[in-house]
Amino acid sequence: MLETDERYYKKLKAAYLVYKSNMTQQEAATILNISRPTLIKMLNEAIDEGIVTVQIRDVRNAESLADIETKLIAKFKIRDAIVVDCSSENDKEEIIANIGAAAAKYFESLLKSKMTIGISWGSTIEAFISNLKENKNITDLKVVTLVGGMLYIESKYHANILAQRMLEKYDGRGYFLYAPTFASSKEEYKVWMQNKELRDILEMGKKVDIAFVGIGASLMGYSELNKLLQNIKISQYDKVGGINAQFLDIDGQLILDPNYKHDGKHSDEEHIKEINSLFIGVRLDDLKKNKFVVALAGGAEKHFAIRAAILGGYVSVLVTDKYTAQFLLEPD
Repeated sequence: MLETDERYYKKLKAAYLVYKSNMTQQEAATILNISRPTLIKMLNEAIDEGIVTVQIRDVRNAESLADIETKLIAKFKIRDAIVVDCSSENDKEEIIANIGAAAAKYFESLLKSKMTIGISWGSTIEAFISNLKENKNITDLKVVTLVGGMLYIESKYHANILAQRMLEKYDGRGYFLYAPTFASSKEEYKVWMQNKELRDILEMGKKVDIAFVGIGASLMGYSELNKLLQNIKISQYDKVGGINAQFLDIDGQLILDPNYKHDGKHSDEEHIKEINSLFIGVRLDDLKKNKFVVALAGGAEKHFAIRAAILGGYVSVLVTDKYTAQFLLEPD
């Protein structure tokens, strides 16, 4: 047997022992009566010569998700995007759970002591909070609620409850809005706004280091708002949604009262009545000024709402599922 044939045979056997028989390199070297460095050299030659081929299988689909994230950032000029895998665009529970887990990892990679965190409400925010790991080395954290309390939601989705749950993971202090999400009238709204403590918390909410908000699927789902503003015809807005409990049309603009009639004497800004006018919380124009608003949302029923929130400029980081991301990347 020629020397080259003998070396070829040893390379082949070395590859078999290590890659097929799952031996350690030292075990294979002992069997072949060669040193471990010689074995490593042979294995590298086997790869270079095509005797051994290395196939990488991206079983978690991470590469394609990273590509989608890059495209979202480029298309919408947002700060970052995190896209999670899921088995179906209609599996709400899986989508919410996966988005919550991804958002928690993202947050933990950024979290430092003495930060001020803004928290909104909803099921996806609840999933995010549930996935946070306790870390008492994080100190002097301030957690501010960005929205008043909805009357018609489960308590576990309430912004104040979620903020308190976050504080249990770290060392810090909470600043809670003890007010409804919407006042029942302009008069009641004015009374709430006379409360100095409430105003101070709203000011703090405008200046948080990072805000976590959800995106609502449909204006029609907010029974509280419907009860308060029955005179407003909102059926035409069944495919829009809200961010931080404030409502947008399909292009990401604040929804206006269709019953408003311009009198020709005053500017639109003086007279146009926004559906959001009775809202108690950090308003969208102030939210928009914050350059670190993380929106957590996904699922087929939220596609148009998420798109509207991004188009309106209210989202700087989006955490969503791959099907929603693919929808957002479709031609407008």
